[in-house]
Amino acid sequence: MTVVNSAGMVSGMDIQSFVDKLVKAESAKITKIEDKQIAVQADVSAWTALSGTMSSLTSSLYTLRSYDTWNKMAATSSDITKVTATASSGALAKTYSIDVTRLAQAQSIASSKASDLGLTGVDDLLTNVSGINVFDQFTIEGETVTIEADDTLDTLRDKLNGASDDLVDQTKAFTATILDNRLVITRDNTGSDIMPVSDVWPGGVLDKLNIYNGSYENQLSAAQTALFTVNNATIERSSNTDLTDVIENVTLNLLNETDGDPITLRIDRNTDTPKAALLDFITNYNATVAKIQSYTSIDLSNPKKPVTGELQDDQQITPMLYNLRRLVTASQYQYMDSTNAAYSYGGQAGVMDSLEDIGIWTSGKENSISVVDEDKLDAMLANYFDKAEQLVRGVSDTEGLSHGVIDEFYTYADAQTSKLTGMIDKRVVSLQDKITAYTVQTEKMWQDLDAYEQKLWKQFGAMEDAMASLQSQMASLTSMLGMK
Repeated sequence: MTVVNSAGMVSGMDIQSFVDKLVKAESAKITKIEDKQIAVQADVSAWTALSGTMSSLTSSLYTLRSYDTWNKMAATSSDITKVTATASSGALAKTYSIDVTRLAQAQSIASSKASDLGLTGVDDLLTNVSGINVFDQFTIEGETVTIEADDTLDTLRDKLNGASDDLVDQTKAFTATILDNRLVITRDNTGSDIMPVSDVWPGGVLDKLNIYNGSYENQLSAAQTALFTVNNATIERSSNTDLTDVIENVTLNLLNETDGDPITLRIDRNTDTPKAALLDFITNYNATVAKIQSYTSIDLSNPKKPVTGELQDDQQITPMLYNLRRLVTASQYQYMDSTNAAYSYGGQAGVMDSLEDIGIWTSGKENSISVVDEDKLDAMLANYFDKAEQLVRGVSDTEGLSHGVIDEFYTYADAQTSKLTGMIDKRVVSLQDKITAYTVQTEKMWQDLDAYEQKLWKQFGAMEDAMASLQSQMASLTSMLGMK
């Protein structure tokens, strides 16, 4: 078979050029499919990005409609330098008067200063104190401490801390420190529990250090309980903080004595949490709307070359913007009326049946929403908390709560964003299926194009062979006829 090069050995034709042009014409069909594939991939990216934004909106709606958001309680003290408190959801809305007579404190005892004991410092040997000998012993909380030849106030401190660590009952623990060149031993826990100490032999170590000789010689602070009243009921506790058993579902912290001037502690609904949830919802709603608008927009600033959003022709996104605006401006007037949702604000009576009634609304024709009246929002949460919760979460029926503005909004948003079953995931899957189909199609077309190119080269090769054979026959015939 004749070998065919780009010029064609027999025909002299530019066969390479012919093949390239024919192959290019066929490959244009593949390019069109690949362009469609790229466009669909861009749609997948857009829907995936929208899914993230919409999921954040769904999450904020879930939080806003949840029981926990609307059933937190707040504890407000009239003087946080003296008493603070936190309240859990089970606390009753009530006001308390609290008078702190004394704070709980831990017992703290000390030795005399090193110099007063005849020592040059806390690192001088204890045996230099008159009357202290090697192997002298004393006990503290039942733990025995023995004096050794190289002991100083510093090493005695360490032995005491080791003895504390060895206590089976760590509620009896204590801490030894050096303060102003004296040994100080302090109970870790506050309360009326004193530290039992004694010398094994009378006139021993504790006596010579002026810590204890039948009574505490240098008591820096006595063990005492906190004494206070709540609504005139006298209460005593061993601790000042984390008091969970005084007011039900309230944790008290006593910080200072009130000097006979009681503070007021008010337990009420926590309005900060639902307000924060509303603001978070607004942020996520506006972000979702902005993304949808960017994907469905048409920029006609240059009429000859209009710029369209990535999903402008996607019919599944078109209803979303309408539904979001419809749901956020929905009125529940058929479920909330003057009987169960009446309010008064600024001298005007109203029925709380839409977000506008709590100061949240759209800005004209814009799809975004905002707090258009924050004073009203604060007032509704402060004065009509239950009705604001009802507006968001719904009215009670035999199956719980239903027909709240946010409750119905969440139902729609969740149907769009649920994994696998949500509209967005289904749309992404359908687009990915289309990409897969395009991939299969283009792979087949590339294989067919390769075969087509090989076929062309075969055909041109056959043509060259035929022309070579014809030329050979012509030469033979000419020779036979004696023609030159």
